[in-house]
Amino acid sequence: MIKNDINSSFKGVIFIIGFMASGKTSIGRLLANRLNIPFIDLDTEIQIGEGKSISEIFEKQGEEYFRQKESIYLRNIPNLTTSIVSTGGGTPIFNDNMSYINSIGMSIYLDVPFESIWKRLKNKINYRPLASIMDLNMLNSLYDSRVNYYNKALKVFIPNEQDSLEDQIEYILKLII
Repeated sequence: MIKNDINSSFKGVIFIIGFMASGKTSIGRLLANRLNIPFIDLDTEIQIGEGKSISEIFEKQGEEYFRQKESIYLRNIPNLTTSIVSTGGGTPIFNDNMSYINSIGMSIYLDVPFESIWKRLKNKINYRPLASIMDLNMLNSLYDSRVNYYNKALKVFIPNEQDSLEDQIEYILKLII
């Protein structure tokens, strides 16, 4: 077991990236808690700043508008000295965001197989703007088209769904320390 006082030796920003429903927010929140450092969810920052949900932004202003805002919010994240940032699934794909992420921090890609993603998504599909307008094949194609961007992460973590979230956090801590 790794001690809870890890933050005394840890400095920097860790960006958690991956496809929608890969567990970025859950893992990010637990990791930040474990390190006793701030957790920032980029989608939440956008929703607060824009005063509407991601789905509303997609519906009313479109994906291009959202991606522009996403890049702006990414570059204006508070507490960039030491924190965990959970990105949206498309964040690394647009506007050279992946290069920016890797230039200011450490990126960790949660490499979850599409079959697991689909199991997680199919009952919550209406809460995901892109997933709500795509069928299984379209989502799979979107997943495949994003993998090359995600693989530019500085670290790759392949979650084992049989492991508890706490065990997964332990594995990630070994990657970053």
